[in-house]
Amino acid sequence: MLSPKMLKKSFAKVEKDNWMLRSFLKGQDEDEVDRIVNGLHRELFAGYDCVACSNCCKVIAAKVEDDEIGAIAKKLGLTDEEFKDK
Repeated sequence: MLSPKMLKKSFAKVEKDNWMLRSFLKGQDEDEVDRIVNGLHRELFAGYDCVACSNCCKVIAAKVEDDEIGAIAKKLGLTDEEFKDK
């Protein structure tokens, strides 16, 4: 497993390949790509505990939609405003 310090360096090594893949995917059927990616995601993460490393959460900002704030805040025992402040 990569340490958070190694993520940027590792991403830089595959940047060209990632660009080529993104370019290729733009010409594909979106529904088919979603089906394949979701299947691979389920397979790869079936026995994986994301909390064990949390590297993604340390370097990638999550986007929270307005309609999700209430549910997340409630689960954390916060008001909507407290959640937004944090």
